[in-house]
Amino acid sequence: MSSSCLPDELVIEILSYVAVKPLMRFKCVSKVWYHFISYDSSFAKLHFNRSTNADSRFENSSIIFYDTDNRFFTADCNALDNESTFKELIPLFDKSDYSIIGSYSGLVCLANKMNPKESSDMYIWNPCTRDCISIPLPSLPSDLPPFEDLKQGFGFSYHRESNEYMLVMILSEWDTCSYIFVFTPGKGLWEFYKISYYLVCCNRSNIFVNGALHWIANAPGEEYLIVSLNIKDDVFQEILPPPLRIEDINTIEVCDLNGMLCVTCSERDLHKEEFHIWVMKEYGVDSSWIKQYVFEDLDFPFELEPLYITDDGKLLAKDDSLKKLIMFNTNSNPEHEIFSHSLHQVYPYVRTLASLEFESATEELKLEDHGKQEEKGNI
Repeated sequence: MSSSCLPDELVIEILSYVAVKPLMRFKCVSKVWYHFISYDSSFAKLHFNRSTNADSRFENSSIIFYDTDNRFFTADCNALDNESTFKELIPLFDKSDYSIIGSYSGLVCLANKMNPKESSDMYIWNPCTRDCISIPLPSLPSDLPPFEDLKQGFGFSYHRESNEYMLVMILSEWDTCSYIFVFTPGKGLWEFYKISYYLVCCNRSNIFVNGALHWIANAPGEEYLIVSLNIKDDVFQEILPPPLRIEDINTIEVCDLNGMLCVTCSERDLHKEEFHIWVMKEYGVDSSWIKQYVFEDLDFPFELEPLYITDDGKLLAKDDSLKKLIMFNTNSNPEHEIFSHSLHQVYPYVRTLASLEFESATEELKLEDHGKQEEKGNI
């Protein structure tokens, strides 16, 4: 690797503990260093595991957000009250009209929420390395209903073991079914599924937990349930939601809180409005749902998007109605605004060397109509 007196294995071991920012400078040391820091997937995976396992506390975490002036920023969670520390990101594409779909392992996915029948791409972007690729959206089958009768959503996920990413586009027909388009770089094509559920595509319309994407869904004769798509084997499954009083619910969404599948809901009666966070303590076990947090007597209408929970019980969340970040003390319930910067979207973020050495996307579409199967939990 180099003329250093240190063995190559030891050099790699040492550099795997170095933060991403100085590693970007170290690429100038030699062509060999440039290549393995930029393109060696084994080193990138080793570095990611070291950096995330070393210290995953809230104080050492980061967020990426898209503000109301259409600018991207990253910020460290231990300095959210100091806007001078925020770093503006300059993507290598036209960022107007684009929204963040997901952020996993240092890669950020963005999509233009235009009519997908118009020419448009999805982007996967590593803000640290500034690498970016575009994925053309698929050509839609001619027998789909008119676009104005469909609700559009997107999804993005990552399977660490196979180093495989998945992009998902959803077109849901109200109270009837959903058309799912799935792209994996390894296959280089979009696959098409029709499922017998209406996937509720909302602000947080996809959550990636335990190797699967999750959506709130409606089915004929059902109120609400959770539908998951496992990205390793492309299997759809049902997950029963927590025991909710459906008649009192205004909003219901899925979320990821410290790696656990959660359901958030706001409940209102004649006297008060409460916001509940349910946590599935054991993934896939319906009886493990517990109502972890209840927020009440707040002074403003709100829809909370939980982001992090700290060791001492503080909850960082985005308020969708105020477009602000708020910190809650879950023990005493008073709200505290972290900073006044107005933002549209915010996601947890980790700085990594994740590579974008994918095969080129194609317009090829593999049609597969997956009707609802008889086995419980499958579609």
